[in-house]
Amino acid sequence: MGQKILLFAPQRCCGVHGLKQFCLCGPVRYRSARPEHNVVPMKLNLGCGDERLPEFLNVDLLPAAGVDVVADLNISPWNFPADSVEHIRAYHVFEHLADKAVTLNECWRILVPGGLLEFELPTTDGWGAWSDPQHVSYWNEDVLNYVSASRNAVVYAFGKRAGLRCNFDIEHVDFFEMRPKVWCMNVRMRKVPLA
Repeated sequence: MGQKILLFAPQRCCGVHGLKQFCLCGPVRYRSARPEHNVVPMKLNLGCGDERLPEFLNVDLLPAAGVDVVADLNISPWNFPADSVEHIRAYHVFEHLADKAVTLNECWRILVPGGLLEFELPTTDGWGAWSDPQHVSYWNEDVLNYVSASRNAVVYAFGKRAGLRCNFDIEHVDFFEMRPKVWCMNVRMRKVPLA
């Protein structure tokens, strides 16, 4: 994979984070040094932690080797342009973000029409959602009814009244036991127009 280049980002950190690398304080465009790997629109690996993906722009709260963009996703709006991302991958990160509505609204806003949101997290069907002291939002399959008019129009309408401004078609939902009594949900859904 070619070297990653952030275009239109500060040449160095804004100083708030004290980094000597790029941060997400200004508009960001992502392009590989090798034209065959250019990603326009972008692919984001949110909350990448130790799992950096070469074909994605790796975003994390903490600076580390392989983290392309440092960003606090609890602060909205996220500093990505609307309709600029074709694929968001967020594995074991959404449960660390305080506001589900803001998280899902921001994903919908930055995804291109038909863009893919793929996420995985522990559900309230097991201990995992509750036991980690860093988890601040709690998820289960019913959340999907609030963000998908095609899945459940009545519950989707309640979601709109509660501040959700997004709509997705759910393509895949899978559950697995990560360890005893810790159940996780893996979801793939696509951005569709608001209903």
